[in-house]
Amino acid sequence: GKPQRVDPQNWSYLPAEHYLFAFGKYVDPRYAKGYFNLGRVLAWRGDLEGATENFRKALHLKSDQVEIYLALGAVLIRQGRLTEAGERFKEAIRVKPDSADAHTALARWLAGQNEKEQAAKHYEEALRLIRAQAQHPASRVSAAEDEFSGAAKATNFPVK
Repeated sequence: GKPQRVDPQNWSYLPAEHYLFAFGKYVDPRYAKGYFNLGRVLAWRGDLEGATENFRKALHLKSDQVEIYLALGAVLIRQGRLTEAGERFKEAIRVKPDSADAHTALARWLAGQNEKEQAAKHYEEALRLIRAQAQHPASRVSAAEDEFSGAAKATNFPVK
C-alpha cells in the first residue's frame, strides 16, 4: 500500500510490525529491509510461518540480498523443510558467489544431508574467501578453520 505519514515522536498507534518499517517520516511496506527485520524478529519469537512469509516478501522486493536467502534457509530448516532450505542456500551462492557465509551455510546443510564431498568443497571455498578478504579478522579465519577441521573429523571429509 501507500506509505503512511508517521509522527516519529508518537508511534504508539501503529501495529507492532510497523515499528520495523519506520525509517524517517514514513512507514513503507514496500521496503525489503523492513520485511527482513520483521522476519528476523518473528523467527526469534518462534513464529516460523510468519518469518518465512516476511523473508519471501523481502526476496520479492530485493532478490539480490544474500542475507535474506540465508535467513529464509535457516527458518526452513527449523520447519523441517530441508530440501527447500538447501535450494535457498544454493540461490544465495548464485546471487553472490564470493559470499563466505553462503558457502558456509550450504556446506553445513550438505553435511547434514551426508553429502560429504560437496560439503567439503563449499567449506574449502568459504575458507578461501575468508582468508582472501582483508576485512575478516584473524579470529574469524581461525573459527572457520576450526569448524572445517571439526566437520572433517566428524564426517571423514576429504581434508586438503
